[in-house]
Amino acid sequence: MLLVLNSSLTAQLDASLTKQKRAQSIADNLVGEGFQSIDIYQQDKVLTIAYENRVYRFDALGLREVMAITKQSLDGNWGDIEQLVFITKRANIPMLQTDWHLTDNKGGMFTDASVSRTLNRTNLSNPLVRNQNSGNFRAELVLRPYLSMELGNLYVEDQFIHLIDLRPKLNLYLWKGAHFTYEMILPISNEFQTAPHWSEVRPRVVSLTQQFRLPATTFLNISAGLFSRNRYGVSTQFSKYFLDSRIRLSGKIGYTGHASYVRYNGIEVDKNWVYTDLDYIDYKIGMHYWLPKFNTQIGVEYGKVLNEERTIFFRCMQKFKEIDLGFYAYRTESGENYGIDLAIPIFPKKYWKPKRVSVRPSKRFAYNYLSGARRGSGIILAREYQAQGMFDDFPQDLNPHFIRNYLSN
Repeated sequence: MLLVLNSSLTAQLDASLTKQKRAQSIADNLVGEGFQSIDIYQQDKVLTIAYENRVYRFDALGLREVMAITKQSLDGNWGDIEQLVFITKRANIPMLQTDWHLTDNKGGMFTDASVSRTLNRTNLSNPLVRNQNSGNFRAELVLRPYLSMELGNLYVEDQFIHLIDLRPKLNLYLWKGAHFTYEMILPISNEFQTAPHWSEVRPRVVSLTQQFRLPATTFLNISAGLFSRNRYGVSTQFSKYFLDSRIRLSGKIGYTGHASYVRYNGIEVDKNWVYTDLDYIDYKIGMHYWLPKFNTQIGVEYGKVLNEERTIFFRCMQKFKEIDLGFYAYRTESGENYGIDLAIPIFPKKYWKPKRVSVRPSKRFAYNYLSGARRGSGIILAREYQAQGMFDDFPQDLNPHFIRNYLSN
């Protein structure tokens, strides 16, 4: 009987060592490709790989590469695995779960992947690999060009005016969900504003953001610091997803004051910090619907913006793989206006492996067009600031239906 017991313990130990060796091999291959914050679990016949992508420009391509590396690493060593689960993270916070069911462990054949924001946490215990190649406490300098244009301005000689800036941004990834941003404005050409201080180098955003994933596909985002449009204070955003992420409810509330470093006092450019008390509350609530067949999101929002205008927004955004094309229109208490947003990818599609300090171009070149519609002597604007959190784009880029459509092509 002791011999049988000893043989059983030896078999269990060998199986455990095989799982550990297999998981470590996958993790080493993923780290070799540049992926970060690798966690690997195996619960019964389900192998779960959690990762963060900062090496591929396109998150969907990053997921496809992780799937390919995992499959290649397991070639000939599937054992009892019948399902692979991939968890995509941002700042070490789980965002998406992709399930891949094995139909033939000899040939490595799989069913089509299913993608969801809902996490199956029963598989996330007793990790075989924990936080390998951590993405925490790393710095990233992002070089971002910016272009904005206006057509139909009756109050300038040239009916077509533009704004061109270079906006380098330092991202510092801290602990789980935390992110510090320092963004500058390097003016190149500005026909929107003629005052001398608009041609000065100046800070745009200096903020600390903390995000939380709450139960039931709810995300909370809190930012504090200096925001765009010379605002400082605190801003809170939340998103709640329903119907397999087809419907998203969003909300935002901010408590801010004015703060600026470079200003024109009427005689010369003054480079000193000038600020007021926190004195203004802005808010916005919205509902957005994703059309899976067309990779399109439509949304309606209502809120109070910076210039004391209660405003209703309509937005429509279409994704063509990495290209985003959006139309927006809004109506304020003063009138209505409309515009177009366009974002196109910037070379290259794969960056150098992230180091403690990395440099890369922005993922996209952002272009904004605003109509010159006016009421009286001023253009009709709905003035909003950006807190510049790192999760601003994930409702679209990490939409489960968009990822699923990409993987199936």
